[in-house]
Amino acid sequence: NKANNLFDFSSFGRKIKTLRMDQGLSRKQLSSKLEISERHIARIENEGRRPSLELFFALIIVFDVSVDGYFLSGENNKS
Repeated sequence: NKANNLFDFSSFGRKIKTLRMDQGLSRKQLSSKLEISERHIARIENEGRRPSLELFFALIIVFDVSVDGYFLSGENNKS
């Protein structure tokens, strides 16, 4: 899949988990905010599951981070 080659979803999942934990949120609390299952959050965090575009932006909003500043910096920036 071309999208998987352009973006490291495993790293994205680890960053989501770090943000969630840094904010003291359980998976249950985050899933409630996003109106998705806890299992879906777990799959994103631990299995590198690719979120929908809508969920991707919801996560950005919930955690109040910028896409380029947080998710595309360092190891993820392949340009």
